[in-house]
Amino acid sequence: MILTLSPYDLVTVVVILTVTIVLGLKGASHATSRLSSAREYILAGRALTLPLFVVSLVATWYGAVLGSGEFIVRHGIAMIFCFGLPYYLAAIVYAIWFIPRYHRLRAVSIPDMLGSMYGPIARRAASIVMLAMTIPAAYVLMLGTFVDGMTGWGIVPSMAVGTLVAGSIVIRGGLRSHAVSNSVQFLSMFVGFGVLLAACWFTFGGPRNLIDELAPSAFDVPGTLGWPMIIAWWFIALQTFVDPNVHQRISAVGSPRTAQRGVIISVGFWILFDILQLSTGLYAMAFLSIDRPIDTYLVLAQAVLPPIYKGLFVAGVVSAIVSTLDGYALAAGATLSHDLLPAWFGGRWRYALGLCIVFIAAIALASVVPSVVDLLFYAASVGVPAFLPATLIGFSRWRDTVRQLGWWLIVAPATTSILAIIAQRYSGAPFLAGAEGMVAGLLTSCSMIGAIAIRSRLST
Repeated sequence: MILTLSPYDLVTVVVILTVTIVLGLKGASHATSRLSSAREYILAGRALTLPLFVVSLVATWYGAVLGSGEFIVRHGIAMIFCFGLPYYLAAIVYAIWFIPRYHRLRAVSIPDMLGSMYGPIARRAASIVMLAMTIPAAYVLMLGTFVDGMTGWGIVPSMAVGTLVAGSIVIRGGLRSHAVSNSVQFLSMFVGFGVLLAACWFTFGGPRNLIDELAPSAFDVPGTLGWPMIIAWWFIALQTFVDPNVHQRISAVGSPRTAQRGVIISVGFWILFDILQLSTGLYAMAFLSIDRPIDTYLVLAQAVLPPIYKGLFVAGVVSAIVSTLDGYALAAGATLSHDLLPAWFGGRWRYALGLCIVFIAAIALASVVPSVVDLLFYAASVGVPAFLPATLIGFSRWRDTVRQLGWWLIVAPATTSILAIIAQRYSGAPFLAGAEGMVAGLLTSCSMIGAIAIRSRLST
């Protein structure tokens, strides 16, 4: 749908975007003189403060915000069991177990870390898989769809314009620019959905009215989704342990204790934002007729928000998408610039140049695969089996046993996942709720780990 915006709405959106860009450029002014340093551009000099860490982690967590509205209209409160609870638990485990170990290695990126564990071949293999996993095509597509919905420009021009705006925030100063701009995006997200929920309450009545109007199916778990798909999303949540977006911010904080506190605080904000998303989605489900579920929040905003408030909501959605788009672009750019490009390539501007290449690749990929769900699901289905088992083995006493062949722990599961995804796409008949790639990759990883354990036992 095309969202009707008044001049006041447009001014509100432009002002918030302008402040975001200005703050990003302000953050860049501290880093421009040291662009050749990976520590400065990719990790903000490892000097990210606790407040900036929290707002950055929360803001970059919700790029698929329009997908949440679609999920709620289709499946009701099951959204929390797929997009909420498994990620909260994974983040808590991450804070307790992974953060101290990651900090001891002081790696710039996950491929850099795996390279220190298994050697240069493993680093190169991990870099290729990580680059494919982190190119933010899904978020470029989502931002383009949103811009197209407001302007009617067409999807490709809208993707190009949206990416140009997003890239202007971070391309000069890297993570430091991104973290500073995230403070505005964080506030805009909560204000936008807060005013939407308040308007729903005022228009349709409070929680009692909402519960009375909702069909019983809205509260049914697993409902039409089914337990296999919910279990599949719990597997997808494992990507938290090897998410380059999270790893980059953890590595940018000075101490592991600060990073642990930051993750726990962030989980609290995730819960609050999920409550806002779920509540507004349920209002749309109860009181409106939604032709295209992906437009849920847009239809709701059109129905209940007056001028200026609608602009605040639009700015909140754009902030959520842009912050995540930039976050994954930085991770992909770090992989390309730090782990794959030769040392002579780009010189002083190698990191900004790598980021430009990533943005262009994201637009191209989004044009070829125009499905946000497919892009997100398949990236996780390849990335989790490729990186999680290899990381766990790398932190274990078996690492030296498999060091020379450690790259196989990355390549074999990733290859198996890709082949399973291709087979499922061509067969058109998913037998594991679409999670064939994830399951096949993890089974390959488990088989290899079992063989390593047997070999280790026999050699002692």
